[in-house]
Amino acid sequence: MNKTYLVTGATGFIGAHLVRQIVAAGDRVKVLSRQSSLPRHLADLVRPEVELVHGDLLEPASFRAHLRGLDGIYHLAGYIATARSEARRVHDLNYTVTHNLLQELQATPVPRMVYLASIFALAGGGKTPVNEDTPYNLAGNPVGYFQAKRQAELEVRAAAKDIDIVFTYPCFCYGPGDALISSSRLLLMHLRGQLPVYFSGGLNSMDVRDAAAALILSMHKGQAGRRYLAGRV
Repeated sequence: MNKTYLVTGATGFIGAHLVRQIVAAGDRVKVLSRQSSLPRHLADLVRPEVELVHGDLLEPASFRAHLRGLDGIYHLAGYIATARSEARRVHDLNYTVTHNLLQELQATPVPRMVYLASIFALAGGGKTPVNEDTPYNLAGNPVGYFQAKRQAELEVRAAAKDIDIVFTYPCFCYGPGDALISSSRLLLMHLRGQLPVYFSGGLNSMDVRDAAAALILSMHKGQAGRRYLAGRV
């Protein structure tokens, strides 16, 4: 029997690939969006199995009805920026949207939520590779995005005591369909000779399609309350 999943952040880089893979598996997707139509680069998602539903995670009343009758939720919505002028937006689109969704799920339960978490809300790397249980060590970092994701992370962990939630942390993603150049920017700058300096260290990267597959595995195979790093070994 076909299942129905709601995806927040479905128009993003990972989200669009996630929707494609859910549909390819024979299930249906509700794409929660503030827009009345999908962006041009996602024209292939205009199909019977994909329903565009209007809602804004900053306004709970606008998406409340869309939580009914679901087999699960993939919560990917978020926003990355480091400029101080964007601090309020970064907080709202990472923490507040997550807080609002969790509040609504208390009244309208779903079988499972898969949360696209951030490695920056888990721990920072060092000489020893990070794992799912590494103690948080970025508390002194002033970047607003890190702080907002950590605040959201802690609230989701608390909610996981009552709601079936699986945490998935994809590593840095590359691949096709990065229409907004969100993940490919640094790579393109390097290829164009626009990076004036280099930093020591390393970066675990993965194909964006593998990240989407990891989210689906979390929905079907993950253990409630568990955290899973997804990356290349």
